[in-house]
Amino acid sequence: MNAQPGKGNLLDYFSFFFRYARVPSRIILIAYFVVFLITPIYGRVGETSFEQLGSALLVAVLAVVQVLTILVIFGFRRRLPDNLRRAGWRTLVIIAVPFVLFLLSSSIAIPIAPEYHRFLQIIFSVAMVVPLAVVVVVLVESVIRTPLVREGARLPMGLAAVTIFLVIYTFGAVYFINGMIVTSAGQAADFTEALYASGLAFTSLGFTDVMPVGIGKPLSIIESIAGYVTIALITTILVRIVLTGRMSEDDDVG
Repeated sequence: MNAQPGKGNLLDYFSFFFRYARVPSRIILIAYFVVFLITPIYGRVGETSFEQLGSALLVAVLAVVQVLTILVIFGFRRRLPDNLRRAGWRTLVIIAVPFVLFLLSSSIAIPIAPEYHRFLQIIFSVAMVVPLAVVVVVLVESVIRTPLVREGARLPMGLAAVTIFLVIYTFGAVYFINGMIVTSAGQAADFTEALYASGLAFTSLGFTDVMPVGIGKPLSIIESIAGYVTIALITTILVRIVLTGRMSEDDDVG
């Protein structure tokens, strides 16, 4: 294990992790993201006891995967080179904080959501933010705080594309789980329609045959703001890529 990633940012940490971590540890970290991404498929809490039992089991799976991921990240810190130890601790914090919020939301939701299905909706909504938060932090720290664009345009633009996807996906999942989007006929939107509405809000195109209701209205405004910020971030990355390329050409000419 003689590789020494250079800058010691979070992206370097994950690159090092997937290179040198044991296979079970890699599988757990991949499952950490996959489980959250499939949550919306089963996240619409039904009213029957059988459907609610299935949702409760999914909550248990989410909790177990988070605990295993924290243990894996904590144990892997001993294998890190010196320049990645701080990034390892930051990664542990990024993974652990959502789990603490997950537990807090569970305890807070009990008194304010006496109906069991509403309690599960709150838990799933909080859980959906986890992969988005991790990727956004990695993007900001690795692209904004360090000159990552000098290493090539594909990587930062790839992170930006993942961020756009996760913003739209996360808001769409929250809309769907809580029934915040309805069709023009007044019926609750399915998952694909909720994603469509999320894309409209993100790009500020305006709603047509679907629309938010209740708390979904202010949430769609928040998503529109997130869209502006994300697009501004991507524009910054593009400008830095262009400027870096021109500086490199000038250096070669000089």
